[in-house]
Amino acid sequence: MLLVIEDPDAPTPAPFIHCVALLEPSVTTLAQGALDADSPADGVHVLRSGMGRGYLGPAPIKGHGPHRYVFQLFALATAVTRAVGGSTLKSAKPRDVVAAAAEVLARGRVDGFTTSGPEPVV
Repeated sequence: MLLVIEDPDAPTPAPFIHCVALLEPSVTTLAQGALDADSPADGVHVLRSGMGRGYLGPAPIKGHGPHRYVFQLFALATAVTRAVGGSTLKSAKPRDVVAAAAEVLARGRVDGFTTSGPEPVV
């Protein structure tokens, strides 16, 4: 399975990709912290995103207004082993990994919404 988390309201030409991860078929739930770059959950392979690796939560630009966050899960007919252009999954750009997903058997989508970013650390 392929998990993609995007912010379509980011001031970028295309939606900003917050996280890309490949999930083994045995993964049926994701607990908090499961997408941590340094210690992902068993069966979770966190790939490169627009912010490095791992999911850090919603982070709209201060003063930019409300942002939507789109969580999409794709059930794939075959595993993604290389990105478009032949790059390895670890070094590939997020869009090249998504483009390499061949036949999609099913797709789920959940949209979230936030009006402000995380609280500043003092």
